Amino acid sequence: MNALGARTPGGVTFDFSVKTHWQPVESQRAQLYASRYGKGEVFMDALGGMHFERAKSASERGTLLDACEAVGMDRDAMDAWLDGDELGDEVWASYGDAIRELGIHSIPLFIFSLEKDGGPLRQRVGKSFTHNGSGSAAAFEALFEEAYEASGLER
Repeated sequence: MNALGARTPGGVTFDFSVKTHWQPVESQRAQLYASRYGKGEVFMDALGGMHFERAKSASERGTLLDACEAVGMDRDAMDAWLDGDELGDEVWASYGDAIRELGIHSIPLFIFSLEKDGGPLRQRVGKSFTHNGSGSAAAFEALFEEAYEASGLER
């Protein structure tokens, strides 16, 4: 991952020692809150950088507020809003949809499609090949073999 991160503009060095939470409802609520102000994407970029590069957990309120402030939003307003439960039901419903409708039950999620816009997260056309969670080289080799066979290409 760090080799890939180093190739990105500006370079990224990942730090995976950070605390994570299986269902970070407050983090998801904060993203939805930021989206109300047109800052959803930049908020998540800031939060992701803090989490993956600086080991500041995206599950911690302080990190959410730091990301809020970093993108020019009112830290105190978000803090007060997070004290409530608005949009919590929407976040839980989204988790349920991800599991029931999309078959996402662990991360990372790898989806390989034989179609440009295929797969369960796009236009849902063509056949796609999915692997939930991390996996061994043998598991991915088998997945790629299955995709290759389904492609109809000759060896």
